[in-house]
Amino acid sequence: MISNVAYVGKEYIFVPRIVGGNTENLSVSIQEGPSWMAVDENGFVVGIPTIQDIGTYRVILTVSDGTLSSDLVDYVIVE
Repeated sequence: MISNVAYVGKEYIFVPRIVGGNTENLSVSIQEGPSWMAVDENGFVVGIPTIQDIGTYRVILTVSDGTLSSDLVDYVIVE
């Protein structure tokens, strides 16, 4: 489950918890989500929503080792 609430003008940070298997060569990507959301060099999901971003967003994160992948589907509300 991702952090479900982001606040206008405040930094949003979600640290994916990845367990099992070889975690050294994994990549995290956003398949669907708001334009203000990105994945940083550490694999954290980050961003700062603006007042224009208020609303509810479907988010799909994908974790991949280059061969196999897994998706996390959830929602984020910007207040």
